[in-house]
Amino acid sequence: MANIPSNDIEIFPSVKRNIVKSRLFTEESVANLIYNFINKNGFVIEYKHDNNYDYIRFNIGGYYFKVDHVQTNILNGIGDSITEIYAGIEIEQASGGNNNYLEVDGVDSNPDDLDNSTYNGLIIGYSEGDMSNATYWIKLFERASASSSWAIPESSWERFDTKSVGLNEVDGGTW
Repeated sequence: MANIPSNDIEIFPSVKRNIVKSRLFTEESVANLIYNFINKNGFVIEYKHDNNYDYIRFNIGGYYFKVDHVQTNILNGIGDSITEIYAGIEIEQASGGNNNYLEVDGVDSNPDDLDNSTYNGLIIGYSEGDMSNATYWIKLFERASASSSWAIPESSWERFDTKSVGLNEVDGGTW
């Protein structure tokens, strides 16, 4: 039987260890858990759009996002020269107190009245260059030209990078 040195193993969550970080359900620990499972900056989970209601659900850096009213909040008023839309997040050291963990750099502009508030933690851009301050980012939409419809890029639907672990088959399907 082998025993692994305590400093050489990470377990999350774990309540029977004398390592506080292993027991805390912080934003950083949960996001890192998800990010390590997917091994990608992010992916689109679902995009629904019809005449009555539209939304997109996606993951960036282990963080789950759902944006309602995509046509209004993301796609409305975009110029003809724009053919790509990116979404990203910036991760920062938590502020205040004795915080020693990471979190998304974003707040609601009016937290007491969310009906009249905007959230600034999701960076929306129209080129990879617009993501220069983002820690993690994905391409949300693309189109061939101004007259084309917006679509989710095929690479943004992929949830796992099998090449990083030398796999060529996932769930019985060959890549």
